[in-house]
Amino acid sequence: QLFIIYYGLPRLGIVFNPLTAAIIGFGLCSGAYHSEYLRGALMSIPLGQMEAARALGMGKIQTISSIMLPQMIRRAIPGCSNEITYLIKYSSLAYLVTVIDLTGQGRLIAYATFRFFDAFLIVGLIYLGLVTIANHLLQSLERRVRIPS
Repeated sequence: QLFIIYYGLPRLGIVFNPLTAAIIGFGLCSGAYHSEYLRGALMSIPLGQMEAARALGMGKIQTISSIMLPQMIRRAIPGCSNEITYLIKYSSLAYLVTVIDLTGQGRLIAYATFRFFDAFLIVGLIYLGLVTIANHLLQSLERRVRIPS
């Protein structure tokens, strides 16, 4: 997708700078996965709950916001958390469309200093730190919305 957006669309006269192309590419890909996680979470809620809410006199919007949406969010958080982790890790692919990201910067430092191991060890530790922080935040969100048992 990054190649199509950055290298293919200019042939049709649609030109993006590298960072914009990377954001659009990652946004489209991640958005597609997130929509599937949300769709799966919505489909996992029994239809009887919607019918029960209607029987209690709730409107469609009230039913969705009060009954369906909270359950859907609880069920979608684990998949969305994984996708956010993948997005952090896959951000290094932006280097393929000339965006100097963390990996690209590590490569430039490695070429300048000839200390490849040190440069990429630090880059790896930074990625590890980013993923650890993101996972910790997402796990705390998951704990916050979980139903107490």
